[in-house]
Amino acid sequence: MQRMEFEQTVGKAQKISRSVKILAGAAVFLGLALGVYLLVRASQRGPQPSLSDPQVKTATIPIAGMSCASCVARVKKTLKSIDGVMEVEVSLEHRKARVQYLDTRVSLERLAAAVNDLGYKAGTPTEEATR
Repeated sequence: MQRMEFEQTVGKAQKISRSVKILAGAAVFLGLALGVYLLVRASQRGPQPSLSDPQVKTATIPIAGMSCASCVARVKKTLKSIDGVMEVEVSLEHRKARVQYLDTRVSLERLAAAVNDLGYKAGTPTEEATR
């Protein structure tokens, strides 16, 4: 009787071992597939302009209604997600966002609208002089 229980236990352990190996193989395959996908996607985007590119403009947007670090993070995340935005700095103390963007891809009006859509009040954006 004990031998039969032992053999059943060994059989279950072997099935579990096979299942673990299958799952591990599937995880490796999915990881490789995701890596290839991201690599292909990145190569299709082409070269990204640098911040010294003449198409990159810098603007300051006054923002009313921010009261905490979460507000700052929310504004920054939203602005950075817009196609054409290169870099974003948001200051709670000065109540403004400084945005570096490609004026061929996004307008100052679009940036201000994105801030307003979050429930804050964007003032009139001002473009900084290029250096």
